[in-house]
Amino acid sequence: MNTVELAEVREALTRTIEAEFLKINNQTTGSLIIGNFHEAIEKLEQLRALQATRKISETDHQPAISGSSDEEFSKRHSLAEEVNKLLVASNHVHLLQYLKLIELSENFLTLLVKKQFLTSTLVIRALHELTSMVCFLEEEMDKRISRIERQLELPKIQHEVALTVSFLERFYYGSSTKNSDIRNFDIGIGRKHLRKHLKHEREIYNLLCDYVHPNFRSNDIFGEGTLYETYLER
Repeated sequence: MNTVELAEVREALTRTIEAEFLKINNQTTGSLIIGNFHEAIEKLEQLRALQATRKISETDHQPAISGSSDEEFSKRHSLAEEVNKLLVASNHVHLLQYLKLIELSENFLTLLVKKQFLTSTLVIRALHELTSMVCFLEEEMDKRISRIERQLELPKIQHEVALTVSFLERFYYGSSTKNSDIRNFDIGIGRKHLRKHLKHEREIYNLLCDYVHPNFRSNDIFGEGTLYETYLER
């Protein structure tokens, strides 16, 4: 990612965040997230400047590498830059999930006000699935970042960083399309993580599916009845 690309990322994300948080009247949280993005991108720019002056920041906690050859310095600097690019990517993926949660939640509430219960059930199941994948993303990234921080050798750090980037690529680009080069994570993985925080997750999800599918539950939304007639409640 060159300097021009970094500037474009900064500008695009800033516009997106400001617009979304203005829409929900929560500019304080929006400003905090914008600050985090700017900090990560500025760190990338600082690292490139350090490479030009052959200096390394005193606050850089990458493990020391023996010797002072150009090759070793380059490896250390490249690793620091890759780690910070990873942090930008991670923040970006998290932001997108947050924006999806906002949109689904707002539409769910709108549908409830209109008493469109069948459609709202479809939306709340999507919200359930997205929340489960966010749980998976949060817990998996915590573990992966922790593994990176525990490594003391450069090759091992590089290996863990590469694995984490691959994880984020699959989370971002993954698709269930048959011929997709990158397969998505199955929703069942996310549901296992959500189950740690939601005691009756299985029962809730099964009930939502029962309402969404074209069977008795979805018929029951419209009123009481039998095979031959239904008393519509609305």
